[in-house]
Amino acid sequence: MACRRALLAGARFWVSDEEQPASQLAAIYEVREAHTRRIGIPTVGFAAGV
Repeated sequence: MACRRALLAGARFWVSDEEQPASQLAAIYEVREAHTRRIGIPTVGFAAGV
């Protein structure tokens, strides 16, 4: 939600045109999911979205 609010408030962002292998992205999101579960941040559809 914090990122969404920041974007809606006009925060700058960019989209990289560099390709990343899916295996690398999966590993990153696996760590992120474990972190959010460990500290108790609720997620809605995180695994399905990844």
